[in-house]
Amino acid sequence: MGLTNLLCNKNEDTLEDCVKKYLWLLFGVLLMLTFACQQEESPKTEDQMGLMTAMEKFHTVLRPLQHQAVPNNDVEAIKSQAPHLHNLAEQVANSTVPEDLKEQSDAIHQHQQDLVRRVRELQNQVESGSDEDILNAFSDIHTQYENFADAIYIIKGMDQK
Repeated sequence: MGLTNLLCNKNEDTLEDCVKKYLWLLFGVLLMLTFACQQEESPKTEDQMGLMTAMEKFHTVLRPLQHQAVPNNDVEAIKSQAPHLHNLAEQVANSTVPEDLKEQSDAIHQHQQDLVRRVRELQNQVESGSDEDILNAFSDIHTQYENFADAIYIIKGMDQK
């Protein structure tokens, strides 16, 4: 039994009806193939986020604080962003190390943990420290982030500028 026999009833369908049925079948098959080809990976969870993406997100919060809040001694801005920095530092720590950095994963892991540790110290200072203690703790975070980014650039052999 051929496709024509399945689609067309010889006694009831005209040639035009059979062609329409073939075209609709072809359209359906092409539509299914189009959707099958467009299937994307499921979105990555924050735990699966790549290291570089996590660091960029962290830097989007860190940079304005360093270049606007710190010069103006705006400790309140740093205090208000401390929980967000903590969340982003955890994302950096839990992020996936890119393949080209796998050989240096121990060093990267140490940088990840140091960043989290320094952000926790900032949170401790926000709770009980002076403004100077908070600014110093934030400065330590910024220094750690720069050291981490520099290490990645060196490993990757990239120019930082």
